[in-house]
Amino acid sequence: MQLFGLADIFPPPPAVFLKELFPEIAVLYKSYYMSNTYIFLRHAETKKDPNRPAVEWVLAEDALLALQKHIDAEIFSEVEVIVTSTEEKAFATARPIIATLDDIPVLRESQFNEVKRGDAFLTDEEFLTQKKDQLTHLDRPIGGPESGEEALQRFKDGLRELEGQYQNKTILIVSHGTILSLYFAELLKKLSEVFDRWEQLEFCAVGIVKDNQVVQDIV
Repeated sequence: MQLFGLADIFPPPPAVFLKELFPEIAVLYKSYYMSNTYIFLRHAETKKDPNRPAVEWVLAEDALLALQKHIDAEIFSEVEVIVTSTEEKAFATARPIIATLDDIPVLRESQFNEVKRGDAFLTDEEFLTQKKDQLTHLDRPIGGPESGEEALQRFKDGLRELEGQYQNKTILIVSHGTILSLYFAELLKKLSEVFDRWEQLEFCAVGIVKDNQVVQDIV
């Protein structure tokens, strides 16, 4: 599946030209312009372990079976760069896809980590209550040291860094449920619905963004 957008029709003007002649426009353009196509993948299901913080949880047994339908999808054959969060569950999810592609860059970047959370193990009910509070009050750090707004900004900063490093590439980013829910909700102007969207988000869900527009919703 070939994806086209504004970047294919109107390539960006030289960065030096913008920076020297129109510095204010350059900053605005850089914050909006997106030359790469991004495929976002939520990690596979994890095995809950009350003796370890969630950041250290590993994939559940047979978790990658849900990913198999995506590995054979045509869109994954076009991936030229793979980026995962630094969490093992994200990298483990990417590993089968990496095996199908020939010698492409694979990065592990903390900008795409989950919203920072505490180490305490929560019951399902406690977790759901905390998640609703976190996604309702995005300006407050709830359950950890980072607010939803701070995490979303970190995530977007990571995308801007990739835009500076790569141009006109198809990049797969393997990340996490809450941060991906926030990113797609913001793009779709549905932040008021982000908790409901998070509840609907499946493991191994796939979303696609090009030109800062959602081509395929992750929910």
